[in-house]
Amino acid sequence: MDCRMFISSGDRNFNARLYRSLLFASERDVFLENRSHNSGWGIAILSENEEIYWRSSIPIYEYIMPLNIFPERSYAMFHARLASTGEPINGANDSHPYRVQGEETIYIAHNGHVKKEILGKEFNIEFRNKTDTEVLAFILSIMDGDSYTRIRKMIDTVHDLGANETLNLMFLVNSRSSLRGYYYSEFSTREKYLTLFKYLEGDNRAVVSSTIAYYLGLIDLEHRVISGNVEPVERSILQEV
Repeated sequence: MDCRMFISSGDRNFNARLYRSLLFASERDVFLENRSHNSGWGIAILSENEEIYWRSSIPIYEYIMPLNIFPERSYAMFHARLASTGEPINGANDSHPYRVQGEETIYIAHNGHVKKEILGKEFNIEFRNKTDTEVLAFILSIMDGDSYTRIRKMIDTVHDLGANETLNLMFLVNSRSSLRGYYYSEFSTREKYLTLFKYLEGDNRAVVSSTIAYYLGLIDLEHRVISGNVEPVERSILQEV
């Protein structure tokens, strides 16, 4: 699955800039032959007083979202999807992020691919009409422990079963006592497209897809940093935003 996404902890202006850059990245992806991410989109926004969850099957760049949707300060996760060949497109149900509810609510978004047939057979999931990320969300839902432990167990399970291919993952967690975000990056090909970048600006923090970093004016087409406090994220390490 070819997708563009970001996760952030920031103020309204910071998150709005990330969103605008995602619009450009989704309509014309300079790291994907200028293709569009037109298979749907979704968001999760968490603040002290609000929880906003929205998914749509229309392209994100055809939808006008009011920028005042962002609280004064919030965690945000946005995902614009370009479905892979053979992956389902069944309206908003197949748009990310997926939500796993329980003692802690966990939102999951994914750019990449896992072998969902292996996972489906192992956990008795009817996988043919589900995206690979929906299968990951189901596995996450049956893991025990706190949110970090459950996410770690899900990733380890994918590896143990040999189902891992590309795992660029983002998670938002809403617990009774705190809000948190996590990210994980693992890939071996298509470096310019799949590299995630960590971006810091004062008290604002984000992890963004490469094309978003490009449209933010942080990197050039060769991934050279041209402005801002930005660097590629470390691979194969589950980290907090």
